[in-house]
Amino acid sequence: MFTERGADNEARISIREFFRRYPVVLLLAAVTLSADLCYKMMIPLVPLLFAGRGWSKVLAGAAQSGFVLSETALKPITGGLGDRVKRTNLVMLSLAVGMVTPFFYAKAQGPGAFLALRLIDGAGAAALWPAIIALFADATDEKHRATAMSVFTICMLCSLGIGFTLAPLIKATFGDYEHVFATMSLLMVCAMVLTVWSSKRIGRAVKAGADSKARAADPATMAQNLKKLLTDWPVLGQLATLIFIAFMQMMGTSMVTHTTFFFLFDELGWEEKDLWYVIPLAGAGIALLALPAGRLADVAGREAAVKASMSISAVCLGLMAIVREPWTLALAAAGYGLAFVMGAPAWMALVTRGEWAGLRGAVLGVVTAFQGAGAAIGLFLGPVLYGDGLKIEITIAENTYNLAGRYAPFGACAAILGVCALAAFIGLRPLKRKQDAANDSPAPG
Repeated sequence: MFTERGADNEARISIREFFRRYPVVLLLAAVTLSADLCYKMMIPLVPLLFAGRGWSKVLAGAAQSGFVLSETALKPITGGLGDRVKRTNLVMLSLAVGMVTPFFYAKAQGPGAFLALRLIDGAGAAALWPAIIALFADATDEKHRATAMSVFTICMLCSLGIGFTLAPLIKATFGDYEHVFATMSLLMVCAMVLTVWSSKRIGRAVKAGADSKARAADPATMAQNLKKLLTDWPVLGQLATLIFIAFMQMMGTSMVTHTTFFFLFDELGWEEKDLWYVIPLAGAGIALLALPAGRLADVAGREAAVKASMSISAVCLGLMAIVREPWTLALAAAGYGLAFVMGAPAWMALVTRGEWAGLRGAVLGVVTAFQGAGAAIGLFLGPVLYGDGLKIEITIAENTYNLAGRYAPFGACAAILGVCALAAFIGLRPLKRKQDAANDSPAPG
């Protein structure tokens, strides 16, 4: 019997050795960065464009929600499709959609047409991300997978920081939205060219990612893989735990996504210009820590990293909501950032583990769909709890506390992350396998 341990000596390779062993990760990272930069540019662009054209702010929110709902609803389908066809073909199809839609965004004459395009764009994103994440997993050995996922995390963080500033900058420089949409289309063209050029290399890396035992294993159909998963109770229990954590964690995190900005303005007296300095610096700091944190998760154990990240973030946010002192605010920011870089790559490595490699795309689709559902709920609940008009009072030792208000979303997030930590301690344990990655025979690249 083989027992998966994070402290396995094979996981203790340097970052330089990691990229020497898996050079295709850099190619996948370039595609990820270019494509996600296009998507991130749309987030600040939509409210600016709707306001500039005199369209309803409510419809601007509908356009953003339409993208998320389309992506969330279709991910289980597109993820499963990636298990049956070459994932690189699915990536190229989604990039083709992303190349064309910016042109039509620029020509949209009304909010209805814009909303329809956002639904189409969401379908493209639904096809892209499960396939990309699965390729990161397919091309790397499981003992080094958290490091690969930390590279993916770095790309997402960089695109977030650059995209949020690039779209308004281009608009301010050229004075119109056409140049912004042209830049977005160009980014997707770059991602497409790189994918086409490297598709054979990616395919070879995917095949090399399966060791000799995995290659010798008999191929199984999707139905056979599903049956095997449903009858293996320890594996199924871990997958159910990951899905539960995906939903709950994203719901809690989304409660503070928008309300953090409200809090900085209302409670700390920040101005909008302050964000232009803080967000890029915070993103850069987190990005720099992501790769070492991914290596640490591979060495110390991915399950342990997820448990630690959930516990640290719950404690730090809980202290912030209860104590309400400047030092607890700083602790919450630092602790949550540290927990993110520690837990996100480890969690993604667990979601793409070898026990369900034959269903990797489908599992990714389902898990990320639950994330989207949790995000939708959290984005609604956060501002509701933050509102000054809501009162949820409790009395402790003759002192009355209002559980609603400006600190409420952070307290609720802390409680939810505490539940996630408890679920991780109960449901996430190293799995025992007869063969290391015996089922790790991924779909063709």
